[in-house]
Amino acid sequence: MRTILLLITLLSLTAGLQAQTGSVSISATNAPVKDVFAEIQQKSGYRILYNDEIVPDDLRVTINTKDRPVKEVLDTLLRNTELAYIMQSDELIVITDRKFRRKNSRITGIVKDDLSGEPLPYVNVVLSDPDSTFAGGVATDDKGVFILDKIILDDAILTLSMMGYDTRFIQLRGLDGEVDLGELLLVQEVKKLDEVIVESSLQLRSIDKQIFFPTEAQKNKSTNGLQLTQRLLLPMIFVNPQTGTISYAGDKKLKILINGVEAVSQEVLALQPDDVIRIDYYDNPSMRYGEDIGLILDYIVKKRTTGGFLSANLMEIVKHEVLGNGQLSGGVNFGKSQIKFYYYLNHNDSKTSSLKQQTFRFPSGNTISRTEDGKQSRWSEIFQMGDISYTCYGEKNIFNVKGGLFSINQRYNDLEGDIMIRETNQATHYKTYDRPQTLRPSIDIYFARQIDDEQIVALNIVGTRSKNIVDYRYNETLNDKTTSDITTFVDGKRHSLITEIFYEKKFSESVFSTGLRHTQGYTENLYTGSSDFKTEMNDAISYGFLQYKGEKGKWGYMGGAGISRTYFQQKRKDDTYNRWTVSPMLSVDYRFNNTFSLRYSYQLRNINPSLSHLSDVERLRNSYQLDKGNPSLDSYLFHNSELRFSMNPSPVKSSFSLRSYYFDKPIMEETYYDDSRNIFVTINNNQKKTHQLTLQYNIGVSLFNDHLSINGYGGYNTTVSEGNNYRHTQNEWFYLLQTIADYKKLSLTVTMVQLVRPFWGETVSIGHSYNHYTLNYRFPWGQLGVTSMNLFREKTKKYSYSYNALTGYEREVNSEKLYPSLGIYGSINLNWGKQNKETRQKLNNSDSESGIL
Repeated sequence: MRTILLLITLLSLTAGLQAQTGSVSISATNAPVKDVFAEIQQKSGYRILYNDEIVPDDLRVTINTKDRPVKEVLDTLLRNTELAYIMQSDELIVITDRKFRRKNSRITGIVKDDLSGEPLPYVNVVLSDPDSTFAGGVATDDKGVFILDKIILDDAILTLSMMGYDTRFIQLRGLDGEVDLGELLLVQEVKKLDEVIVESSLQLRSIDKQIFFPTEAQKNKSTNGLQLTQRLLLPMIFVNPQTGTISYAGDKKLKILINGVEAVSQEVLALQPDDVIRIDYYDNPSMRYGEDIGLILDYIVKKRTTGGFLSANLMEIVKHEVLGNGQLSGGVNFGKSQIKFYYYLNHNDSKTSSLKQQTFRFPSGNTISRTEDGKQSRWSEIFQMGDISYTCYGEKNIFNVKGGLFSINQRYNDLEGDIMIRETNQATHYKTYDRPQTLRPSIDIYFARQIDDEQIVALNIVGTRSKNIVDYRYNETLNDKTTSDITTFVDGKRHSLITEIFYEKKFSESVFSTGLRHTQGYTENLYTGSSDFKTEMNDAISYGFLQYKGEKGKWGYMGGAGISRTYFQQKRKDDTYNRWTVSPMLSVDYRFNNTFSLRYSYQLRNINPSLSHLSDVERLRNSYQLDKGNPSLDSYLFHNSELRFSMNPSPVKSSFSLRSYYFDKPIMEETYYDDSRNIFVTINNNQKKTHQLTLQYNIGVSLFNDHLSINGYGGYNTTVSEGNNYRHTQNEWFYLLQTIADYKKLSLTVTMVQLVRPFWGETVSIGHSYNHYTLNYRFPWGQLGVTSMNLFREKTKKYSYSYNALTGYEREVNSEKLYPSLGIYGSINLNWGKQNKETRQKLNNSDSESGIL
């Protein structure tokens, strides 16, 4: 039925059909009704459409009329049948089932982009009578669906309008009962060479996401997806062009999707700006994406039915340090299928110096104060990742299979220097040697079925095999005599299988979703060297959730709950970890108008200990201290709440937010002295609590016709960490500001970063603090440019701390010799072929566990 009505709508815009006569004469006795329809069509000029399932072949009628209007003829013809009719226009009549007829009409439909096939939210849908008098209006929901109830007009004009799209007018005649217009396609405003050009920036908002449409100017000034992301001024999002990564200002994780398929920052680098239709910015993500996800970026891009693409990017630092990354991607399209590949390489080789002051305080009252002067530190790493995938798109199905490879090879992580012991006035010489490696191939199979316009079911299976190696050595000598020699070698492997099924059903003003996911894994790690251990661990996590979201007037709401079971068993050990947990969430949003909105969200999570923390193993740091696993750990509660007030007067996008993170009995470190072994032992245990409060202001503004863009955030953070025998507080201001200035084909980007240093338990880690400068020149085929970090030798010292009363330390890392760095950047993008509609993947899973302490 929906297909017929869509055809009616399209045909209603066609001119030049056969003219109709005003009256007809029909005479038939016990004749098939279909024959009578054919006679009316021939004599009147109307086109009569019907579904064979509605009009039975054996339905016969008797009628005798002379020179009567067609409407009167049909009234007489169908009076004693189960059939009804709608005079859709001056040319068309549709035959329907009488059970759909109602006293008042109801008009429904779904509005989509004509190229991508994606639903369009917030389209203005206005109904008026033939004299243009307003009769009702709504906006489409986030699925592009609209419903107009209680329509008493016989004839009407339906108007669909949205910024960036041509306004569409649909003439409706003979309204009566249920009228489902099916899919209505809107054409983007300006077209050039079969590509869509959005001339004006547009941002839309719903209960769980915002939608950002890039402008043509933003696309023209960008040569890849990362640069386009920069120019869209997404709140709390920072793009680092030097490392080719996207990061999130919150404390949770960022998930990146491309047409619903899980991806990484480097794959965004491979996107063609012209192919990006929009970015769905989920700042209140659904539970199906994971409980630890704070923000989702979903890049909705065009696909192609022929041709292909090839893209390459290269950045190399040529002064002081060896640092660079490169990307190569490509694909070919044939009909409903696509094969594509992606490869990314990042290499780093740098030298720094450090100074660490640490004091060991023994129960006897004695102390050992050590000053470690790390005269030379070398860190070198090669990071590689890539995949090859095949996708087949059916009318209602999508099938995707992807093989991926992830590799990290740390060629050097070495530190050499002298240690002065104040109490003995002796100096020792030390060396550390660290060579961790990870190799993780994976296979990802995905299948989805669109049951109908309201329902979808999807299945995702991911298999992963990991190989992890740790090669660590620590040597300390006094007068050429070895005083400490520690060796740790770990040969680890892990196999895992993740299976997930997801179901979603949408209603007129709401969406229901549910899903089940199960992860089964086996991990084996062999520790040799100074300590010999073997761990064999079986683990399983089962998770299910229910969620319901909707909107009512200016209010939006989303609520749900997840339940999970976590199982962990270490062979040859009596301890078994088996926990059931429940995780509810709630979000309420109120939009005062198109400029101001207020949102409150709350989530309760149960966080399980990691495999590495549960491992019953020990690992020496030095001759005074070791780390130890704890199989007795328990899960803990995480209360996450946020109040956000958004203000988006053009051309400014801004918001104030107050976030509260409260951890009840979190797993954090503690240190004690083992008298029997004369050594300090650091172990993770369930502590009392941690509470973090963050007040933050986000701003994005585009000035002077997009020639100057400023995006950033800043605020104040306070954290209280309370253990079983300690309490520490840290207060910090933080900011990130990125400014892009454009002049013709030149672009200057200045980024200033000073983020909150990670603080957990008793340790403050080194945070992100630097300034970055990039100057690019655009060509039709790509870009060339220069880049520099800390151009004025600023922010070259970074600090980390341990507040522990027994083994506390302060460490300074000095990278002054590396700066100012100078690098070159280049990119090339080639593509050809026609566009295809994209179907989005609904599930995405991965496993990065190693279980190594």
